[in-house]
Amino acid sequence: MPMEAFRTRMGLRVDEPRAGGSGNSNDGNTARRAFRSPAEFAACTSVDQELSRVCRRRPGVGPLEEPAFKSPDDDTTEVCGVRILNSDRHLNILNIYRPPIRNTEEDEREDRFDPRALPVDETTLLVGDVNAHHPLWDAQCEAADRVGQRIADWMDEVGWLPLNSGEPTHSSYRSGSSTAPDLAACSSGLARRASWRLGPDLGSDHLPMVVSVRTTPGSARRIRKTKPAFHKADWVAFREECEAALSEPPAPRCTAQSLATRFTEVLQRASGRHIPSGARADPKPWALDPELQLAIAERREARQLLRQDDPDSRVRWIAAKRRAAEVEQRVSRTHFREFVETTLNKPASLGRVSKILKKWEGASDDHRPGEAMTHNGRLLASDKEKAAAFIQTYAHVSRQVRVPKLDKEAKHKWTHNRPSSCHGSASGGITDGGAGAFIERPDGEVTELRIAAGRLCSSYRAEMIALQAAADYLTDNPAHEEDPIIFCTDSMAALARLREGPTAQTTPLGIQIWRAL
Repeated sequence: MPMEAFRTRMGLRVDEPRAGGSGNSNDGNTARRAFRSPAEFAACTSVDQELSRVCRRRPGVGPLEEPAFKSPDDDTTEVCGVRILNSDRHLNILNIYRPPIRNTEEDEREDRFDPRALPVDETTLLVGDVNAHHPLWDAQCEAADRVGQRIADWMDEVGWLPLNSGEPTHSSYRSGSSTAPDLAACSSGLARRASWRLGPDLGSDHLPMVVSVRTTPGSARRIRKTKPAFHKADWVAFREECEAALSEPPAPRCTAQSLATRFTEVLQRASGRHIPSGARADPKPWALDPELQLAIAERREARQLLRQDDPDSRVRWIAAKRRAAEVEQRVSRTHFREFVETTLNKPASLGRVSKILKKWEGASDDHRPGEAMTHNGRLLASDKEKAAAFIQTYAHVSRQVRVPKLDKEAKHKWTHNRPSSCHGSASGGITDGGAGAFIERPDGEVTELRIAAGRLCSSYRAEMIALQAAADYLTDNPAHEEDPIIFCTDSMAALARLREGPTAQTTPLGIQIWRAL
């Protein structure tokens, strides 16, 4: 991504790798590839090549040139990284995952995680699921665990700071408790240019962490935030909900920190329900389905109502997550089918169809800008060489000279048996236009009428003039007067108006036709 003279917001999605995953997994997403061993990460040159191939699509992004985690004894921690390049500075983003290691008979792994093996320069941003708890980044934690204290001591030693605000990032499926095992940390200098927030609930037990980093020394770009509309608040309902929630007795041996956290949660929950906010961003078009919005709202509400001492709240939360996932899958499939049948089913969208099909199949594009290509066993790097190879391959198409005689014969065969029609109208009218009618009598006699109509603007007027001329002709030339008259037109506009009867006619043409009849 271009990095000069403007600020860039980077959303860092920290994904927890699958348990038992391997660094050799070929899932098509190289930038989030997990490495089971740091030694394998240091020796894996093919991954660097794959990262280089992926990152060449977006200039300014590249893989790390050296191992970011040097701890050969640690065979459980998984690390992957990417480097964002700039003219005057760069940023190294490390995604780390330390699996939970439990001292049980089933778990034979040893915890050899050492944060001192991580780089501590001013250009490194560390994000990931470390499965460690400390009051520095977990407000729900009163006493740090062993790994959390180890990480806190290391950050204090090197002068690093956590970016987390203390909000919980994970909700347990088993107990329903909310904690913050995810950490985003960097140096104090980089922390002054970075901000941290939680992203929306995406259906996982982890909430995404969004880190924004300014790449220029200028002031941060102002982002319009939502503001509460206190004049529209329902203060009666707000007070009743707060009083009802705070009137419940606390759990035994409850600390002051947990009481303060409970009071804050009650106020925030009541504010979100009874105090509306404005200046929100417009929702994405693909997420405007009412059923999907309702399912997501129910999932978020179930997460907000999640309580550790209420097993039913955990069951409701898991059921709401499953329903939201099912609705999202069904709605996405329906909308994509509509997108294919409407937008992509057009000749002008063939290029988009080709790109989407290539993306589905994982095919590469040999003609991407900035990449070399091969032609007849020869490597082509410059634009001039690629253009010459393109001409040699596809120039025969331009030699297909059209033959007028063959075109005329083909056109005649195509239109010979096709019905032709003329609506008698044109945009803006026709100068010296006219109308026509065929009169066929019961004895087989056919009479053709051509009537000058001046400037015609619609097929309705042309049909009315033709019907008037035919009625006048039959009046002046009486024959077979006992037989009915049947009108046939190429549209129903004139007949629909005449069917209303003589008294309902408001135009001179309609009145004259009924008078002749």
